[in-house]
This record gives sequence, structure tokens and C-alpha cells, in this order.
Amino acid sequence: MASIEKTARTAEEAIQLALEELGLPRERVEVEILEESRSLLGILGTTQARVRVTSHLSLGEGAAHTLAEMLAHMGVEAKPKVIEEDDSQAVIDIEGTELGLLIGKHGQTLAALQHLLGLMVNRGEENRKRIILDAEGYRARREESLRHLALGAARRAQQTGEAITLDPLLPHERRIIHTVLADEPSVTTRSIGEEPVRRIVIEPRGAARPGRRDGRGRGYPPGAPRGPEEPEPELPGEGPESEGDEELKEEPEGRDGQ
Repeated sequence: MASIEKTARTAEEAIQLALEELGLPRERVEVEILEESRSLLGILGTTQARVRVTSHLSLGEGAAHTLAEMLAHMGVEAKPKVIEEDDSQAVIDIEGTELGLLIGKHGQTLAALQHLLGLMVNRGEENRKRIILDAEGYRARREESLRHLALGAARRAQQTGEAITLDPLLPHERRIIHTVLADEPSVTTRSIGEEPVRRIVIEPRGAARPGRRDGRGRGYPPGAPRGPEEPEPELPGEGPESEGDEELKEEPEGRDGQ
């Protein structure tokens, strides 16, 4: 729950300042008068009041409220709604018309908005939550599209015996590809490059990998032990922040640590 303190000439003025900053009506907050001093006989000195106003909204509800204000400033007619919330995350769906601009190419705008919102609502919170944004089922459609992409690329790699390199993907999209192909016995997956153009390589098992130290420049045979590989780097935007800077740690991508 968000809690702020305000000082003004009167308690009512201080409460109003707090309500304006929180963007909430009076019935959605709890008010505590911390200090209220008055002048002598209303003539000498000045009056001062200090109040603490605490929101009754859950972190997810507060995030949806903040997002609604952000979208209004952006000129986007949409209504965010919390559709799922537990102790670790809150899923917010955005309903509206012409949401393509909000989603962006391959969901990049939506991911950036999710990152910014996560930074804002988790800052200063003891119990941080991962904020996940969706826009009328976009995530489910995108995940299904990525699943077909992964399986199709795996078939091509198996048929041609050559590695298939996908276009750059967002971190959570790469995890989907790795997960979909995790149990495919004929191919392996790994990530190459640096953000924001980091890509996934899907290759037949036993295919040669450039730069491998096996003495002959060949790939590892099936079942052979492999050395550690560079882990998938964490990027902001997928989870609650530790004082606004660190992303919630997620499962590494790939079967060999990527």
C-alpha cells in the first residue's frame, strides 16, 4: 500500500494534497493526523497540520490506476484492469480500441511500458511484485506465434542439417523459444549477440559451432559433456525492481544455461 505524508496550513488542505498526489478519492484511503497545531486565539503565530494518507489499493490496483493516468496523458483511450494478482505478480489487461500503437512492433512498446510501470509502483515497496501487461490477449497470440516459429525452425534445422538463426527477440520471447524446444531431441538452442539484437540459434544436435575448443573445430557429439556458456543477460522490464535498478531474477534460457 502506498503511503505519503503531507504538511499544510490545515489538516484538510494536507489531505487534499495527498489525495491529488495519489490520484485517489477520499473513500479509497486511510487518513492519520500526525500533527495539528493552532495559533494562540487564532491571532498569534501560524497553524500547521501534518497527515499521513495510506492507499487501500493493492499494488496491482495501484499499478492499474497509475497506468490509466499514463495512458490518459498519452492520449490513448484505454482502460487497464487487474485480471490476476498474487503475492509475486499482478497481471493487468488493457481494454480499448486501436491498441496497436500501444503494443508496438512485436510488443516492444508494451514491454517498455511494463518496465516503466514496474519501476514506478515497486519503488519503496517492501513486498515487490512483478507487473505484467497485456492488451486484449496479445501475449497469448504472440506466444502461440513464437511456438509455431520455434517448431518450424527446428524442422528446417533437422531437415537441412544447418543451424537456423532467428531475428532478434525480447528476453521473455527468447525464453518461450527455449522452453518450446527444450524437449526436442533433434535440436539444441543457444543465444548469441548483445541486446537489443540478441538472437537465438537453433541447430541440429552435434552440428559444428564456431570457436569450439575440441581441437578440430567440430561441434560436440550427442551426449558429450559441455563447458559453461555465457548466461542470458537480465534486462529491465520483466519484474519488480530492487530500489529501481535490479530486475527480478528469472530462469535462465536454454538447456545449457542460456
